[in-house]
Parts: sequence; structure tokens; C-alpha cells
Amino acid sequence: MSSRGRPRHPDILTPREWEVLELLRAGASNAQIAEGLDITERTAKFHVSEILSKLGVATREEAAAVALPERRRWRAAWPLWARIAGAATVAAAAAGLSMLAWGVLRTGGPTEAQRGPSTPDEGVVLASADNPVPLVDLPASSDAKPLTISGVPPCQAANLIFDLLSAGTYNNGAERSWWDVMVRNKGGPCFIGPTLDATFANNGRALWVSPERVGFHIIYLENGPQYPGISNPAEGFTYNAQGRIQTSHLSPCTTPVTQLQVSAGPSLGAVDLKPNAATGWGTCVGAMYRSELHPEGTGGGSGGYSVQTELDAPAFAHAGERVRFFVTLLNKPPVTSCAPPCPDRSPAPLEWPQCPAYHQELEGATGSFSSNQLNCQPVNPMPPYAKAIFEMYIDVPADARPGPSVLSFGFDDTRYQETSINLWIEP
Repeated sequence: MSSRGRPRHPDILTPREWEVLELLRAGASNAQIAEGLDITERTAKFHVSEILSKLGVATREEAAAVALPERRRWRAAWPLWARIAGAATVAAAAAGLSMLAWGVLRTGGPTEAQRGPSTPDEGVVLASADNPVPLVDLPASSDAKPLTISGVPPCQAANLIFDLLSAGTYNNGAERSWWDVMVRNKGGPCFIGPTLDATFANNGRALWVSPERVGFHIIYLENGPQYPGISNPAEGFTYNAQGRIQTSHLSPCTTPVTQLQVSAGPSLGAVDLKPNAATGWGTCVGAMYRSELHPEGTGGGSGGYSVQTELDAPAFAHAGERVRFFVTLLNKPPVTSCAPPCPDRSPAPLEWPQCPAYHQELEGATGSFSSNQLNCQPVNPMPPYAKAIFEMYIDVPADARPGPSVLSFGFDDTRYQETSINLWIEP
């Protein structure tokens, strides 16, 4: 049995982020970064946002001024400023342009160093993000089936109908605004992600607003009636998806909003959401927003598991790439409400006679489903409330189409929470 995957980056930034930082230090705009590195401007904005987040600074100028240890040189190259020196001059992007910074928030992913318990219900960290349990190639069979429907492409905005159902503002505008939307398909079968890419503007000026990441499944849409009843969609499909875009509870309103544009994803087109007297209008936004979409008629998630599972994964991936991510297991049941006296839900030690099988998939990318056996022995058994972080890899198929995707991860054993997190597959 042999380990697989590339080594983790030993630096605070990834090799691509180092390249972007060098261009920031040279005073390059997002458009110039995109041209110099042969990436989209939206991807350049994402990398800039990731750099600001990792360095703990608020502006590009502060990031450029941070003194960092010398980066590891992964390949020889001309200085990055030279790559754009001969390019045509590109007008600097307006300050505060909207971007897609999906890496800002995680689904509670690993960030802590190894430490001992600080409260009675908080256990020792057996393996941290700095020293995770390594992936070992242990193929296993699984009862799970892929969620991806082969041959179905991502939805283009031109083939979708975006309806603004209602909108408003909490606490008389002092806190946050919301917009309820419904998405329908007027073209051939296609899929959308569990979130919408939203661009907010104030009197024509695009605002810098980062999205939270969400952990739901992609949604397959079939062309059908707005109000079903005459016919039913094909298996795995729905006629519409509904959800809410709202100012994040992590970031109350700070800036007025006069325009809202939504997209199914980068490079997939966009449309304006236009309010009217019936729908009302959200009036403000903060530094972050949250957008969730669900198939019609679906409700909340499932419970009953006794081991919590969390994902920490990149926000972007590319066809043919191997993506490194983390899975955290917490031997602790989720918090649930009950009427006193509440039953004792203290966990027992988690002992593995045999390491469990898991399955993983990039939803929407045909051929990405795989199953394996967890490398559990380095942390076997897990005491009550203990946490362990496992290093994982997933291969993006070389023919994966650009668009939304969801990294989903689960165990065949129902004791474990299934989890997922959205990401984008870029060209």
C-alpha cells in the first residue's frame, strides 16, 4: 500500500498565490494579474481575496507590504512583473469590484494546532491540519452510488429564468437584507450549484462582497411548468430550485444596494434581478452574503449520526488537477434540543475493529466518484470528544466542464455525518 497525492505546500501561500502577491507588489490591477498569469479576472480577484484572508490584512497595499519568509521556488521563472511589461495597458479595475472569494469561509474546517482539552466536552486533537493523518491508498467497495448524472452540462444563464419572489430588510434596514429567488430551466437538461454568484452594486458601482460557502448538493433542472402537477420530471431532476440570497449574519449591513445581478457560476452568464412593487427590495449589504438553493419540495438535513464530519477544501479546481482537502472527524454527537430532563448523549470511545469505507465525489463531474478505506489506525481508538484531521485527495477528470460543483464526502456507516462543500471548476 502506498501513499498517493502531491506533497502539501510548506508555505503560507500556494505557488499561484505567491505569483499573484508578486504582481500585487508590482502594483498590478486584477485585470493585469489575469493577463499576466493567463487566468480569468474573476480568478485573479479570488486569489487576491485568499491572500488578504491568509495574511490577515484588509487591503492590497497592506498585503504587498507584509514581510514574509522567502517562498520556496517550485519552478524557475522570469520575474512576474516582466510577464506583463509588454502587454497592452489595461485600465485599472474600479476600487471595490465584486469578486468571488469562495475560500474565505469553510464548513468548520481544520485550522487549530494540536492541543489538549479546554472544556469538559472538548477533547484532544489527535491529528491537526499541520500534521494530519496521511492518505493511504486503500481501495474499498461502497454501497453508495454517484450523484452525478452523466452527460448533463452546467446551466447557462441564457437558458434559465430567474424570478425574484420577494425581498425585504430586517430591523428597518439596520441589520441585513434578503432576496428570495426561484430558478427555472427553459432549455435542455442542465445542472446548477447549491448557490448563486451574486454581484451587488450601489448606483452603478460594484461592491466588494464575499460569499459564504455552502454545503448542499448540485441541482438538476428539467424544462417544465412553473407549478408542477400535470407531469413529473425525470428521476434525479426537478422543475425549479428556490432559495434566498441574504446579507450574512456574520457581517451586518454597511452599504446601500441599488442593483443585484446573479449568475449560475463564473463564465456561465448573468442576469439582473429587478424588483417591483410586489416583491419589494432589499436595501443593503455588508462585507459578506450567503446564497442557498434547494430543489423544490425539499426540507432540512438529516440527523441521527454520532460522529461529526467537516470538510476543508479549496474554492476552485481545474480539469485534470488533483485536489488536496481535509476531513475532520469529531467524536461528538451534534447539539440537539430537548425538554428537560435531557438524555445523556455523552459519546463512547470510537474504536475501529476495521477502518470504515468512505466515498467521495465532485458532483457534476462524471467519473470523479471513488471509494476508499479510511486510514484510521494512527488515531484508533478516538476518545470521547476527540478530533482527528485526515488528509485527502480527489482527482478532477480531465474532461470536467467549467461550472459549479460540490465536493461530497460520506461513510457507508450511518454513525458518521455526511458532508459537502461547494466549489467551482474553472477552465
